[in-house]
Amino acid sequence: MYGATPCARDATSTDVADCNSNVQDRAFFGHSLLRRFSGDFTALECTATTNASDNMGTIWD
Repeated sequence: MYGATPCARDATSTDVADCNSNVQDRAFFGHSLLRRFSGDFTALECTATTNASDNMGTIWD
């Protein structure tokens, strides 16, 4: 699952796991029906070492 959040981030983290954790926390605390799926959310985010498509597991043809 992919999530978009309205929260502002400073984009200084070099670890995409920080971004994923933020999206997962927002899903967990946002709506009770999403809680059981919150660990499956990933951020549409990239860092200097991680591509957004790699983070999301997207395969481009």
